[in-house]
Amino acid sequence: MGVWAIRFFRTALPLLAISVALVSISFTIFAGVRRNPYLDHNYVFKIDATDFAQHEGVPHNEGSTPANSVGLTNYYYVYLWNHCESNSDMKFVYCSKPRFDYYFNSVRLLKARLKRNARVMIPSGSSSYHKRLQITSYSALALLVLGMILSFSTFVFVVIVTLAGSTAVFTSVLSGVTTLVQILGSGLVTGQYLELNSLIRDKASYLKVKSEEGLKGFFFLWLSCVFSLVSFISLLLATRFIRKKKETTAKLYH
Repeated sequence: MGVWAIRFFRTALPLLAISVALVSISFTIFAGVRRNPYLDHNYVFKIDATDFAQHEGVPHNEGSTPANSVGLTNYYYVYLWNHCESNSDMKFVYCSKPRFDYYFNSVRLLKARLKRNARVMIPSGSSSYHKRLQITSYSALALLVLGMILSFSTFVFVVIVTLAGSTAVFTSVLSGVTTLVQILGSGLVTGQYLELNSLIRDKASYLKVKSEEGLKGFFFLWLSCVFSLVSFISLLLATRFIRKKKETTAKLYH
């Protein structure tokens, strides 16, 4: 392969791919941490509790939704660090403080928000689910933050390797580890909220709560994985091309 091809696969393509991966993962990681009209839409899960059905207790008030009657808001938007609540779409009335050890505990939220005379049956299996959710939430966020750090480190080392004229072996290994970490983190986030969606649909249907995964939040998470993989493949190709060039050069002198 020519010099320009090596430069493209060792430097240009990896730097471009890593940059896109960093920007993409940032759109979901920093969503919810600070109010922003664009980032706020990159939630990972949404709960529509507008028609929330209590078992018994509080009568439905005229001019308010069933959710408001029992002390709940209509919508809950879940992010990686916190959640936000609103009565009309994306107009938040409350956002919990961002925490590294955050996980969305719906049972705790119900106990904190429900009016005293409201009675609600907790879905079966929710206790064991929340224990798993706590562990996977901590692990997923740690992996995604680590993935960001590794992505930035890979970017820096690609520049250093290019300036030094070295091979791309180290950067390809680092990029591979980064890709694996980001896939694991994104997979954990996706899996835990797919399970929550299933729990709400199958075991809590009597509450008349609707839920959906945040397509934008998941899109940017997995887009970062795709571009991280592109960077890894590019650096692997660069390593192979450089090795072949060295072998060809060595044959010329023997």
